[in-house]
Amino acid sequence: MANETLPYLSSEERLKAYQLIIDGCHHIWSKNKLNQTKALEALNTLIPLAKNDPYFLARLTSWAIKNDKHKDLKVFLTFVSSLSSADGSPFSPGSKYKKPNLRYVSAAASHHLDPKLAERVLQLAQLKFAVPGHLNEARHFTSALRTALVKYLRFREQNAEGMEKLFNAGFAPTVRKMFRALRLSRDEANAKALKWQLKGQKVQFDKSTFAEFKDLDDLAIAEKIRKEALPFLPAIRALPRKMSPVVAVALLEQASGDQAVICRKTFEDAGVLKDPEVMKLYEEKISSAKTALDRAENLTKTASDEVKKMMMDARADKRKEVTANIGKIYLEIDFSPSMDSVRKFAVEKGSIFAECVNNPLENFKWGIFSSEGEELALPDEFVQEAFAARLFGKIESNGTNAFALYEKARDFGADVDVIVTDREHNFGILSEHIKRYHEKHPDVAKPKACVIIDFSRGNVVADNYGCSQDVKDGYELAGIPVALIKPETLTASALVAEAVRSALLGPIAVIDEIMDTELLKLPDYYFTLHAN
Repeated sequence: MANETLPYLSSEERLKAYQLIIDGCHHIWSKNKLNQTKALEALNTLIPLAKNDPYFLARLTSWAIKNDKHKDLKVFLTFVSSLSSADGSPFSPGSKYKKPNLRYVSAAASHHLDPKLAERVLQLAQLKFAVPGHLNEARHFTSALRTALVKYLRFREQNAEGMEKLFNAGFAPTVRKMFRALRLSRDEANAKALKWQLKGQKVQFDKSTFAEFKDLDDLAIAEKIRKEALPFLPAIRALPRKMSPVVAVALLEQASGDQAVICRKTFEDAGVLKDPEVMKLYEEKISSAKTALDRAENLTKTASDEVKKMMMDARADKRKEVTANIGKIYLEIDFSPSMDSVRKFAVEKGSIFAECVNNPLENFKWGIFSSEGEELALPDEFVQEAFAARLFGKIESNGTNAFALYEKARDFGADVDVIVTDREHNFGILSEHIKRYHEKHPDVAKPKACVIIDFSRGNVVADNYGCSQDVKDGYELAGIPVALIKPETLTASALVAEAVRSALLGPIAVIDEIMDTELLKLPDYYFTLHAN
């Protein structure tokens, strides 16, 4: 019976998967093209879970699907879960005891994805790759995953209206690609819905519902949008003339928060945001945006000052919501001579951390350090330009003393020290500085966590002579939890707040949250569908 149980990893080993969440399993597809190098890095981290910790893999997959973020991570976990060693087979040849079949979690996860993400799962299944010690060079497309993806399409083709909705949402090319890759037949109704000719016969496509717009006045267009719940993007593209306020309201009622943010220029160019009713509804919509607000800086370059401020406020509110209860943050920026890239980062991204606390005027402070520390005045506004103004003309000096601002952070009562650094400290042993400080000030609490924006690239120089120490080691040896975040996670990812939240919660708390997640269930319709 000793071998009749599933394997599992230690919490420390599970942290590798956790670190993938922090580092960002993001932007592996660029312009819908797979970056195979990044994909293989993610697979090399996740595939071992399939063999060594299938329960954690199932929980992690369920957690990722239920969190409306981590899109690429959802794709990878859906695929990797289809390879779980918990496949319902006997624990050993001839054993009467069987493993649970957790591969169903992959099937359940696939039915939570939009067509774009489902097609990316299919791309991974068709990718030829190896993971040393786990998988030989081959395509790893299980029959269970193929069945799940076939049923994914069969469910959506049960009625032409369902396919029409996919077409109107812009997913027709993606769905056609999935049909081809899986070599599935289509009937005439679905071919019509996808605007897809069938081999050997001429399909007459139905007249688009949007063609009627040209014969309708604005009020009739608005009523049609509402009555038929027409999808936002196709409707906005089909407008026969300049958008009016009455049409704008109807469109916004159908739009998601992200769509409202992304199409800001369309509304502003039409002049409809000057209408109070439209502006009120627009503000309500963008407050619910999930990911597009993190791209607001680029999206609002040509926006009016009023709209730009509204978007920035909405983004900050969203980050505060995600990172609730963090407390006070002290941001420390390494200004030593080797850190030119840090200065650029601080100018561009310093405002992120101010946006992650409630009332930054009271709960955020910052400073720079090299051989000595200098606390900086808060910027006039918590935006990029204001942070750049405060840093303008600041000059570094020799040496790197990561303890230089520690006392100021404790005087401030900071709950979290955020340090932007290459992790090198060469003013004695950092851990001893911290320990001695608290021995002298026993009533002063240590920070709950230290978050390091890690510019080291894995090459941290330390010695055994009391002259230098890795900043990460210094905090950890002083009993302070440390989380590392790669700079690119905060510069390239639309998941800034989620990365900060995960880092500040700490690895054990995140793993506990994952393990408490209820496993996904197969939808009721799953077993009513054929898989060919």
